[in-house]
Amino acid sequence: MKNNNHINLKGYREVLSYKAALKKGLNATIFKVKEFSNIVPFDTLNIIVKDNFKLDPNYIVGFVAASGSFFISRPSLSNKWPNYDATFSIAQDKRDVRLFNRMIKVLNCGYIKSDSSNMRYLILINKKELYNIIIPFLLSII
Repeated sequence: MKNNNHINLKGYREVLSYKAALKKGLNATIFKVKEFSNIVPFDTLNIIVKDNFKLDPNYIVGFVAASGSFFISRPSLSNKWPNYDATFSIAQDKRDVRLFNRMIKVLNCGYIKSDSSNMRYLILINKKELYNIIIPFLLSII
């Protein structure tokens, strides 16, 4: 885009291939246009980011802003002494597990949980980690 390649047909098709690779993809009506009828999604499986490349804290905060949340977990009623838990979570698609592992290394806390809809969650329940790591980390970015 810096070179204005997106304003010609070839460049615009390339932009559409990136959009097609995203989870929500392209609107089906775009394929009715002859020039865009055979858009192929960009192959994201072959993107390799070196694991030793340190994540910028602002990058992590971007994920928190987009899909992070703090909430109180209701205890299991089967527990003898039920206790509510404060939880911090970031939700992403299953393809982002490696990214979550890198975030865990940077933050030095958390674990990954999955659900039946192929979502993955970076979870922090430990109150000391929330208070001593997550909250100061987020406040340092503000």
